[in-house]
Amino acid sequence: MTEILLCNQMLKAPQLYQQCGISLDQLYCGAKVNALTPYRPYLTGPRRSSVDNGIVNTLNVSKKPRNLFDLSNAFGSDDTVAIAEVMTKLKESQMAVAGATASVYSACMGEFGSAVQRYQDTLTDYRNTLNSSDASVSPGLQRSKLRTKWWRLGAGHVY
Repeated sequence: MTEILLCNQMLKAPQLYQQCGISLDQLYCGAKVNALTPYRPYLTGPRRSSVDNGIVNTLNVSKKPRNLFDLSNAFGSDDTVAIAEVMTKLKESQMAVAGATASVYSACMGEFGSAVQRYQDTLTDYRNTLNSSDASVSPGLQRSKLRTKWWRLGAGHVY
């Protein structure tokens, strides 16, 4: 099984073999390994898949590889893997939440636009009533309708 070796100190071949029982030939980091460099991830194991190589290459080009080492050192390997899984799920959830938020925002803006349109229509009716010579339409009634629509618009009620 392939594993990732994390080291925070420089190790030459004899030190590596003495401390870990691993030779430099068993390591992969995207280039030939002459010694372990601090804060650089290495793949270990007899067989490495293209996925394994992709993971270690991604980790090697990271701008802040030390964070991974500090995290692994503080929590241990099992907890670090669990944190990585949670972070992946959170990133997936973030996209879903952003989509839902955009949908709600769009609906609210649509309702607000409709309310503004109805208020504008009421203002137009009120202006037409004031300019009209028709006695059957009461300016007081139109003014009351206008106040009601203004209150609904300001209070967040959309009818």
